[in-house]
Amino acid sequence: MEKIAHIFSFILHPALIPTIVFSLIVVYAPSAVTYLSLEGKKTFIWLIFISTYLFPLFMVLLNSFLRHNKLSVEGLYMRKAKDRVLPFLFTGIIYTGITYLLYDTQHLNTVIYAIMACISITVLCLALINIFWKISAHAAGIIGAIVYLIDIQIVFPDNLLFIPTIILIFLAGIVISSRMFLQEHTPMQIVGGVVLGIASGLGAFMLLN
Repeated sequence: MEKIAHIFSFILHPALIPTIVFSLIVVYAPSAVTYLSLEGKKTFIWLIFISTYLFPLFMVLLNSFLRHNKLSVEGLYMRKAKDRVLPFLFTGIIYTGITYLLYDTQHLNTVIYAIMACISITVLCLALINIFWKISAHAAGIIGAIVYLIDIQIVFPDNLLFIPTIILIFLAGIVISSRMFLQEHTPMQIVGGVVLGIASGLGAFMLLN
């Protein structure tokens, strides 16, 4: 059970949320991104994956190395709140830069940069909150993703996101249970993450309207 919990914590890592959300939108809600060609969609997803996952992952590993003078998978877990502040801050700054570049790209509509903006704000909030209190980034990330997809279903009714959203809700239950099973978070830390994720999703809905 512990190995399974670790697997779900890894494959649904918060840094993968942008890639998951935008991949689902591109595949199941093409009416929201009609301005992207098939090749453009593939390129976009790869750029999102590299810039929002691989590069922040490198920053987390670098932070772990600088703090502990060694590279280890253990450093990715960031079990202490204080260990999360700088990685979240760096990641939030990177995400904010990506959001600005997306906003500055005239042929993109509000869908992409509205969601990216809210993800960026969420990560920066995680950095701020972890100065004082440990909060679940996994809960904030996956709940935010669910609300983003619901936003798209409301704004762009002509989509096939219903089933992916249900699956993501099921996975949210698994990953949140996994975090508690591994004793990485208390129930209140999970609730804090859920509230932050919902707030982020509602912010995206306001930007989309």
